Amino acid sequence: MTRDEIDACMEEYREVTAATAEDLERASARLDAFEHPSGYDPADLGDAPGPARGAAARVEARLREASQPPPAPWGWSAGMAAVMVTVALLLLSIGGPPVLDEDPWADAPVAAEVVPEPAAFDATLGAEAEVRPSEHVLLRVDGEGELRGDAEAPRIAWTRGALAVEVTAGRGVDLQVRTAEGTVAVVGTAFVVDRDARRGTRVTVRHGVVRVACLGVDTVALTDGQDVLCPARAALLGAARKAARAADHRAAITAATRGLAMGADDAVGGELLFVRLESLIASEDTDAARVDAEAYLESGGPRVEAVEAILREL
Repeated sequence: MTRDEIDACMEEYREVTAATAEDLERASARLDAFEHPSGYDPADLGDAPGPARGAAARVEARLREASQPPPAPWGWSAGMAAVMVTVALLLLSIGGPPVLDEDPWADAPVAAEVVPEPAAFDATLGAEAEVRPSEHVLLRVDGEGELRGDAEAPRIAWTRGALAVEVTAGRGVDLQVRTAEGTVAVVGTAFVVDRDARRGTRVTVRHGVVRVACLGVDTVALTDGQDVLCPARAALLGAARKAARAADHRAAITAATRGLAMGADDAVGGELLFVRLESLIASEDTDAARVDAEAYLESGGPRVEAVEAILREL
């Protein structure tokens, strides 16, 4: 705003607020009526009684209590009034406040939605018959195991007994149950995992679809009413021995190989290795038999002398 524009606004303001002759006449009449009210003669004051003793002090004290804080300095008030009047006249002259073409908050950052992290699990299963780790997972426990992971990806290490699992479909829950013989993965279904250390792990599907990965074999998919047994190493050792006695050496080798894939660093692993060694010799696969004989001697076991004799003959 230039100085000429400010001067023009102030001149217009003075013209708009200038007192007219009629305004002066009305003000003069009001002042005269205030100084000379009808029916009142100042000479009558001489006949009126004077004030009582102390009345003037009391009136002064009351007036002091009722008084208001002093107004702001005249210069500041006048300056602010001039500025306010100038702004008002400018708005009137241009037809109102400016209209913004764009939203001044268009670039304001949007608050990010706070998504709570899923609760982590760390519990032992077996003390309670029914466990609900989250709103979409229900466990009926008749055995022992450990619960880990979180609400989106529960992980259960199942040791013994029967575990019935129900998972709400369509919620993206990646639940897995692991045993010594395999892994069961599910997204929305109900199934039962029953493990026995001698026989192995049996998975039975009540409804839905599960993926079962028994150690040593390919993953299979089970649907409503289907089941599968992931045999334990002890059960595979028994099957290998039975097949070897029946001269079904290929079946014996398959069972022993599957058991060894689950572990070979104990007595059961040593027996599986020895049964496969004998079946490989019977199948005239001497190279593979020599490898198994050397592996057995390296790990040690009750059949060391017999394996040494076999190895000398190979």
